[in-house]
Amino acid sequence: MIKYGLLILAIVALYSCGSDTEKDSESLKSGVVIEEAKDSISIVNQEIKEDPSNPELYYKKAMIYVRQIQPEEALLELDRAIAADSMNVEYYLKKSDIYYNLKNMAGAKVEAENALKVDKDNTQAFMRLGWIAFIIQSYERAFGFVNDALREDKYLAEGYYLKGLIYKETEDYPAAISSFSTATEQNNDYYEAWIELGLLGAMADHELTTYYYDNAIRVDSTKYEALYNKGYYVQEKGAYREALNLYSQIARHNPSFYNAYYNRGYIYLEYLQKYDSAVYEFTRVVGVNQLNHKAFYNRGLAYERMGDMRSAMADFDQALVLSPEYDLAAEGKSRILEQTN
Repeated sequence: MIKYGLLILAIVALYSCGSDTEKDSESLKSGVVIEEAKDSISIVNQEIKEDPSNPELYYKKAMIYVRQIQPEEALLELDRAIAADSMNVEYYLKKSDIYYNLKNMAGAKVEAENALKVDKDNTQAFMRLGWIAFIIQSYERAFGFVNDALREDKYLAEGYYLKGLIYKETEDYPAAISSFSTATEQNNDYYEAWIELGLLGAMADHELTTYYYDNAIRVDSTKYEALYNKGYYVQEKGAYREALNLYSQIARHNPSFYNAYYNRGYIYLEYLQKYDSAVYEFTRVVGVNQLNHKAFYNRGLAYERMGDMRSAMADFDQALVLSPEYDLAAEGKSRILEQTN
């Protein structure tokens, strides 16, 4: 069953819009950053004018463009750096990173291969090629590149993590768990590896599932994945109060992640029979996402169980406007019509 959720309209207004003062402050900060970048470019340009054969100056300028999210300009400067020093592997690796982030896998692959021509044992280049092969589902080639990287650095946590993903995609779950575990042994703060262990643990209802998620939360409690996944896991096991608390924690750093609020409403509606609380939570959803037909339906169901048939009918009608084939809303509307006629 898919779960949704979000926050009440007033809170949405607070976080998504903010006060005029807050918006002015953010605009001012953005303007300062842009002006600082322009000043930095001007300074580097002057340095280049004085020393045009220095490749590090072009690299320095490229990094300013990277920070300003101007990838095409950054690539041009890196080309100039390479023209001045074609044996610096970092220039090729940075170009590969930029292409990869642009989802230009062909460009990323070429530059990683160029890096290996300069440094045949470069672990970053091997890992970049491994990730590219993984993305295009060439798993054997991905394994090969990862193993090349691990031969150079047997403590490389990212290598074990990628191996875990490959095993997971090929449904070799024991090997995936082993690889993710090794990744956390090499780097105990590897958030993504702890998340993957939690997901696989939940699939098997393993006794260490909550331990995995707790470690992810320890590493970074500002992200929603671990809190939400653990909340859903304990919810399915009937620990509703614990789930409610975990979903609530998400709002501290991810107030617009409404899946957690939907789940809170669902718990109140179906398990705790606290219908006024369910109405409150589903109102949070529709206050932000007015196209969420399931939230309208479930709020209508809560109203119906409270005896507020007029509000229930309005929500069922809205759910059908958004999703005309939504049978549950149609059935709810029929129930109310039978009771009121």
